[in-house]
Amino acid sequence: MHGRTSVAALVAALSLGLGACVYDRGERCGPGQTYDGSEAVCVCDEGTVIAADGDGCEPCGDNEVVEGGACVCEEGHARSSDSAPCEMIAAGLGDACDPDATTPCTDDDFSFCAEGDGGDAYCTRPDCGDDGDCPADHVCDDRGDTPFCKAPPWGRGNSCEAEDDCVDFTASYCEPLFIRMCLVEGCADGGEACHGDWACCDFRDLAGVSLCVPPEQLDGDACPLGVPRLEAEP
Repeated sequence: MHGRTSVAALVAALSLGLGACVYDRGERCGPGQTYDGSEAVCVCDEGTVIAADGDGCEPCGDNEVVEGGACVCEEGHARSSDSAPCEMIAAGLGDACDPDATTPCTDDDFSFCAEGDGGDAYCTRPDCGDDGDCPADHVCDDRGDTPFCKAPPWGRGNSCEAEDDCVDFTASYCEPLFIRMCLVEGCADGGEACHGDWACCDFRDLAGVSLCVPPEQLDGDACPLGVPRLEAEP
């Protein structure tokens, strides 16, 4: 049972800066925005997000789409880091595989068959030394006998409108009003560290839950609302 007694407070906090700004009678809207009279706010035009400097909205880059008020990589593309462009995922990476097969993965670069957290095994790069050795948004997992490049948590970042849309994923928490994506919860309660550059933010006092929050929702390196940023407990 997930702690969601104060979710309204959480989503209200996370909504700050996600596509709407307060109406200014002197200058109605900034670049890339349209005035919404029903809500008396300026909203980002389709295909744009709030600009980094807060002045209006700006379009997403190549191979990007808007999701949850942020520019994310379109299907078949990924970033090597938060600031990197979205690039096509290499052929062979993420292919389904059978770990019991004699040759589960046929691509020389992605020859290791890793067990996915959703139950489906996938091909990836073995023998990594650190995250820099891994492609796309994978990170180096060196806890087992064979270090390998681990894929992001199953379902993380998927669009959602209700809890049922995420319940079967590793990213089982749905924020349905503003971010509208499936998030990994429990990072401060004995769960694994958040994948890649996502931050473990402790919303337990507000909403009874700790969440892995995408970097675009952070205030610099700090979590939204000033809640503690934590490392996952072992």
